[in-house]
Amino acid sequence: MIEITQAGVDYLTEMDRIVVTVEGREVSLFELHEAFARVQSKNWKDPVDKAIKSPSAFERGVINEAVIWFTGSAPEFCGAGRGMTRVRAAGYYLTIGA
Repeated sequence: MIEITQAGVDYLTEMDRIVVTVEGREVSLFELHEAFARVQSKNWKDPVDKAIKSPSAFERGVINEAVIWFTGSAPEFCGAGRGMTRVRAAGYYLTIGA
């Protein structure tokens, strides 16, 4: 039997918390985490520079909010050809001046 601690319950509750609205839809912290995982560097605090399958307008909005949420830097989106989009952002370290 697996025992769930209060810390585990608190973590799951926090991940369900609605933190932003994108195109009229509420977005949870979990969804921001998933969106950021699509574009983050190996070290999440490093600059973002990743080519991904071109996102829908909603997905782009969520990725935008996710990068801002986790790094404090605003991402730039540009075409990378063949249905791909490149996402770039300064990242956490550069944003805080480290």
